[in-house]
Amino acid sequence: MFATVALVALVVTAPPNPGARGIVTARALIDEFQFAKALAVIGDTLKEPGLETATLISLYELEGIAHATSGASTAAKESFARLLTLDPAHPMPNELPPKVRTLYFGARTVAQREALELVAEPPTRVDAVIESLSVTVKTSSLLPATAVRFTVSVDDGPSTTTLVPLDGAHRPGVKVHGAKVKWWADLLGPHEAVLRSVEREELPPAEDLVKKVPVSVSQAPSPSPGSWVKPAGVAVGIGGLVGVTIGAVLGAQSADARAKIAGAATDGNGVVIGLTQVEAARLDATARGGLAANVLMISGGALTATGLLMFLLGPEDPAPVSVSMGPGGVTAAGRF
Repeated sequence: MFATVALVALVVTAPPNPGARGIVTARALIDEFQFAKALAVIGDTLKEPGLETATLISLYELEGIAHATSGASTAAKESFARLLTLDPAHPMPNELPPKVRTLYFGARTVAQREALELVAEPPTRVDAVIESLSVTVKTSSLLPATAVRFTVSVDDGPSTTTLVPLDGAHRPGVKVHGAKVKWWADLLGPHEAVLRSVEREELPPAEDLVKKVPVSVSQAPSPSPGSWVKPAGVAVGIGGLVGVTIGAVLGAQSADARAKIAGAATDGNGVVIGLTQVEAARLDATARGGLAANVLMISGGALTATGLLMFLLGPEDPAPVSVSMGPGGVTAAGRF
């Protein structure tokens, strides 16, 4: 029972996020058309220390609506311009009346002229050690920036915070010393309100990682100018052997047909009686294939000989080259 009571007390007394209560109160007053009271609450809330960017955006949106609805067009346009400086892509609320929407659109042009920027620059290194971090700042008269807050963790150590006043400088920075740095920077306005943020992680250079971890790489050789000769010789030789084989088959069939014709039985007058006319014609056609057989065997033999010469006399392919990188340097092995 006592634990439950303590938990309830903790939830009730826990402070809300900075500015959260002011947003809820101002929105309720605007819904009740109490614009002056809403503007007073918004003004007091904007003075709270450490407001986040999202809180500022909500407050300036409510401030612009309250000014525009009460007829203060210039003030409304200025509030919307501050909002759009923080978030140029912020969508316009759909429920706004036409005159408020017109002021919202007009504020975009003002915000574009007064752009606010915070850009992380590459770190300064000495060998593999990071020595300094910096950002480039572009300020806006709508939301004056006062300082940059750097939060840095070096080599996975605890985070430290450094506040660097701008004082007219557009590239503030901090000194560090480490191989690995995780950091973020907040561009601060009045009352340390966060106007912009950027986060980075700087790792050791790639060449240092390669030195620590040996890597083995196999490189396929590029084809030499004569590397096609041996494969072509094999193909030519195979083609020649096929030609010789077909020629031999046709030659055997031709010889067999001639033998059958010559050995056919005849009568007393020399007329062939051992073969029909159809059989005799077929055997004669087969016998005539002897010429084609001779041509195939001669050309096939020539191709086979050519292919064999190409294979025997063709240049050798280079062996693959193996490249290894390690702490001692780079080594290569292979046949050159």
